[in-house]
Amino acid sequence: MKYLIKCPNCQKELVLEENFFGRFRLVISHNKQCPHCKVKLFRHYSSNYYVLYLIVLLAILFFLYFMSIFIKMPTIFWLLFIIAAVLGLYLFFIHYCQGNFYRDSTIVWRFKKVNREQKEVKKVPGFIYDIPTKVYFGPDQLDNLAAEIKKYGHKVLLCYGGGSIKRNGLYDRVCLLLSNHDIPYAEVANIEPNPHVESVRRGRDVARRENCDLVLAVGGGSVIDCAKFIAAAYYWDKDPWDISLGKAEVVSCLPIITILTLAATGSEMNATGVITNEENHQKIGASYPLMFPKVSFLDPTLTYSVNKYQTSCGSADIFFHVLEVYFNPRESMFLLDSMMEGIMKTVVKYSKIALAKPDDYEARANLMWSSSWAINGLIKEYQTHRWSAHAMEHPLSAYYDLTHGLGLAIIVPKWLQYALRQENCERYCAFGHNVFDLPYEDDRMAMAHKALDALKKYLYEELELNRSFTECGIDDTYFVKMANDACKGKAIDGFVPLNIDDVVEIYKLCL
Repeated sequence: MKYLIKCPNCQKELVLEENFFGRFRLVISHNKQCPHCKVKLFRHYSSNYYVLYLIVLLAILFFLYFMSIFIKMPTIFWLLFIIAAVLGLYLFFIHYCQGNFYRDSTIVWRFKKVNREQKEVKKVPGFIYDIPTKVYFGPDQLDNLAAEIKKYGHKVLLCYGGGSIKRNGLYDRVCLLLSNHDIPYAEVANIEPNPHVESVRRGRDVARRENCDLVLAVGGGSVIDCAKFIAAAYYWDKDPWDISLGKAEVVSCLPIITILTLAATGSEMNATGVITNEENHQKIGASYPLMFPKVSFLDPTLTYSVNKYQTSCGSADIFFHVLEVYFNPRESMFLLDSMMEGIMKTVVKYSKIALAKPDDYEARANLMWSSSWAINGLIKEYQTHRWSAHAMEHPLSAYYDLTHGLGLAIIVPKWLQYALRQENCERYCAFGHNVFDLPYEDDRMAMAHKALDALKKYLYEELELNRSFTECGIDDTYFVKMANDACKGKAIDGFVPLNIDDVVEIYKLCL
């Protein structure tokens, strides 16, 4: 029989196996230590029971000895009786006295048996994981661009942003590749950092007028998000904003190919896009399977020219895509926890290197690949909770056009501070230990606060991002409206439930 418990030290789920004699062992490590934090979890019975066991055993032996003198019985009978008595006492004490859970000699859990109500080990919830995006990673992979385009279309709608790809030579390189392979193209330029629905409308008009049958996005997440909505809106006769609102059925979509120039949003490997409606100050995301890019080209050398501010904001964005999943109200998988901790630790390490040496290939490659895997569904499929920090940040950048990563950098520490409870502080401790290498402490709340301090140090001292709304020129004018937009008429069912009043309080902490 197997049972599910939690380690009282690190809160990881453990599986206990009970054998025929009622003894327990940990299935993973086959001993009494937690395989994650190495804390000794249980002993079969305490020293007090040894003394009691010895006294009772001696009493039985003396009783049988004197009985054998006055009652002439065969010796084999008494031998069998002694064996049965010893075995019975052994099973008795194992049954009632095992399972004293303790840490550092202080018993923190005590029970006679593992909770019998949890008779079955919980199974992983079912999910479907499918990533149809083909990725070309590394330098010189753009040589395959023309061949991939010809698989899906004949005329390209080239989408890009404010002109950085012209300054670094990428625009000329892409146009030359298209021309050399006789691939005609039309252009949609000047896509905003927080792409506006008006750019989607403009792009759809150009695509229809020029009879484009493929969208090529060259830029960061904003350009790719806008390209996704253009591709989906091509077959939608009404306003493209309907796609964000969920009013449109995306049953057809132009194929999308991306060339990534900024490691941040992960849009190059997922089906999600976020656009802003300036008229009503709404920033809303939508996700449809047909909006997955068919092919994405990830060349870390294309990010060498990204400045320090955008590198910091992009790194924060990657980090928080993982953190939003990591801090969840439900159970997780050890495998996914390890992956998330590894991605966050990678971002912390290599963002600092990229800031100090922008053309460090290893640093840029690690950030770019982390960006893709942070939000392509791999780590999130096990979780169903709503993201809290992103829900609060989207209205912020809709009203103030703030860089998404910067907005998250201000909000997330305050949100985690507001959400900290005695019952969830172990998650903070695991985060601090596995991401920032903090040693475990007996005082879990104190360690949780140190984990938050380590996060703030990374964001505000090492990435040099603003730590408050005030530094960004933001006051409390729209807090209530922003909170209503964040909650969308109901509490945010995230790491901890947040209603409108909670969100307003978190915004105030950010001032």
